[in-house]
Amino acid sequence: MNTIERVDPKTIAAQETTGWQTFQLHLERYQFASRFARSGLILDMACGVGYGSHLLAQRAEPHTKIIAVDLASEALAIARAEYTASNIEYHQADCMTFTWDAKFDAIVSLETFEHLDEPEKFLAHLLSLLVSRGVLVLSVPITPSVDVNPYHKHDFTRDAMLRLLEKFDLRILEEMVQIQTYNPVAMMRARERRLQDTRKNLFGYYLQMPDKAWLRLKSTIMDGFCNKYLTIAVQH
Repeated sequence: MNTIERVDPKTIAAQETTGWQTFQLHLERYQFASRFARSGLILDMACGVGYGSHLLAQRAEPHTKIIAVDLASEALAIARAEYTASNIEYHQADCMTFTWDAKFDAIVSLETFEHLDEPEKFLAHLLSLLVSRGVLVLSVPITPSVDVNPYHKHDFTRDAMLRLLEKFDLRILEEMVQIQTYNPVAMMRARERRLQDTRKNLFGYYLQMPDKAWLRLKSTIMDGFCNKYLTIAVQH
C-alpha cells in the first residue's frame, strides 16, 4: 500500500527513490512521540497501516492502552493483520467526529492537519478528547506541499503552526524539525508506484495558481531542494 500518502514498510522496494527515506522520517516522528505518549490511554489519530501505533505500544509502560484510529478500511486491514499487540485497538472513524468514552492522557496525530478543510476545528476537537494537562504530539510539513500533493489542502510554515497553537494557549514542550533533501530530476524520472499519484501537469497548475508557484520558488531559494517537517509536543 505504498502511495504518496500511505507507506507500508513491508512492501517498499529497495530501489525506490523516496520510500525508505519517507518511512524513516515517519518512524522518527513516532519515536519522538513515544517519549510523551508512554502511559495511560493514548490516541493515535490517523494511524495509517499501524506501524507507528505498534511502536508506541512497544515503548509504552505496562497497562497503557493505544486506541488507533483511521478512516481507511484498507489501511486498517493491514494494521490488524501486521501490527497487532495486546495493548492496541484499531477503530475506523472520521477524525473530525471520533469520540471515546474516556479522555486521553496523550494524543498523537502525525501528518494530518494539512489534509483537512478546517485544521483549527480539528485541533479543537483533539483537545476536547484530551485530559487537562495532557500532551498532544502533532506534525506537519513546513515547506510547500499542496502543489505536488493533491491530497494536501494547506501549506504550513513553522510560524503559522505556532500561531494556531497559540490560539489555544498550548504550552510547547519540545520541537523537532526534519529535513528531507531531494533531487528534482530524479523525482521527475521516478516510476515507483508511491509517486504515481503526485499532481499531474504541475506547470498548468502553477499557471492557474500563481501564488503556489511563488511559494515554491521562495521556498527553493531559501531552503534549496528539500522538504521540511515540524513535529511538536504541546501540553493542554
